[in-house]
Amino acid sequence: MPARVLATAGIAFLVIIVNTSLSHAEDMCLVRTSQDILDCVLQKHPDVINAQAEKFRDEKLVNIAKQRPNPELESRILGGQTADDTNLNTETSLLHTLELGGKRKYRIGQAKVLAEKSGVQVKRNQEEVALQTVLTLYRLRQIKSELGRADETLATFNKILSTFKSRPKLPPEQEVSQSSFSLAREDYKLKKISLLQEQANLVAWLEVATGVSEQSILRHLPSSKTKWPQLEKSTEHAQPSNATLEGARTEKKLSEANVSIAKSNAWPDLKIGPSFDTETLDNGGSHPKLESRGEGIRQSRSTARPN
Repeated sequence: MPARVLATAGIAFLVIIVNTSLSHAEDMCLVRTSQDILDCVLQKHPDVINAQAEKFRDEKLVNIAKQRPNPELESRILGGQTADDTNLNTETSLLHTLELGGKRKYRIGQAKVLAEKSGVQVKRNQEEVALQTVLTLYRLRQIKSELGRADETLATFNKILSTFKSRPKLPPEQEVSQSSFSLAREDYKLKKISLLQEQANLVAWLEVATGVSEQSILRHLPSSKTKWPQLEKSTEHAQPSNATLEGARTEKKLSEANVSIAKSNAWPDLKIGPSFDTETLDNGGSHPKLESRGEGIRQSRSTARPN
């Protein structure tokens, strides 16, 4: 029996590991070119993911803004005593709120602008991380080239210094040359260490942004540009469009929506609905009365009572 339990637990553990590995593999980006790295950053970067989550949240604000105020149920009891009898009056009202001045319309408009603003923020974050990714990839390619030249220079200095060390005795001018080459070699060593540190920082940023390993990133760096694209010359004045300009336009729309809401708040709300009154006398009798209420004004029909 214990062996069967252990076997079942082992199988369940393997299933969990396999499912976790498959889920992790699905989240990984398939990188074949440097363009794949850029596309992965636009999807997996934390700033883009946070902005998309805020956009999804703000899109729900439109449905919230469309909601109308819930009906209000009010009840009160009034009692009094006269010389002849004692009465108890119970009043129950169901009031519906009508928002005047276009409050609901402007509230919906404000929610739509907020959702649009969140969409612009997603685009802005994508533009920023795209620019940073392109600069990082090309800088990594430059560092790779500089490291190659540094290694070649260090190998040359090592060969020269080995030649000097192989000689039993050097004349004064060659001793000076040996010292100069040694200082130059140390300077290139420091330069190589600085390049390696910069490379590690840039690769770490890409790893966080994409989840791709360092080896895959360094294998798919962009090639050097030999031909740059030509900008089209247009005689017409084209209106530029980017996240910064769209954000400014959205801020203007949001300010206008806030002004409209402030103006609509100057209008009072109208509450209307039926009211049911019950008057109880000291002799146990009751007189129900159905009334209508609107804007806080009570309208009721008069009832004739015999003398």
